[in-house]
Amino acid sequence: MVAGAIEPAITKAEFERVRRTPPSSLDAWAMYQHGMQYFHLWTNEENEEARRFFRAAIALDPSFSAPHASIARTYSRGIDQELPEDLEERRKLALDAARTAAALDRDDAYAHVGLGFAQF
Repeated sequence: MVAGAIEPAITKAEFERVRRTPPSSLDAWAMYQHGMQYFHLWTNEENEEARRFFRAAIALDPSFSAPHASIARTYSRGIDQELPEDLEERRKLALDAARTAAALDRDDAYAHVGLGFAQF
């Protein structure tokens, strides 16, 4: 019953997400996708490599919110499991990137996920 009540809103939100303007550069999209390959490997070294690709995507299209949100996630990843020496710096970097992502596209759920992880 609940699913039936919210399904139209979810479907509408997904259509709107797909219709949103894609990155202005296919190269930016490619850099972001390369970064996601490293993002899903979950080690510090791969997180740094992912950030390198995400920064390249941002350089190509600064208005593309997803790489900003992904950078935030790489900095907040693992903080709940260990307390790194640079915890405050990582937290600040995560928040800055997540806030940028959310400001660029306030309707992007992934930007808000990044913000949530950064604030956690």
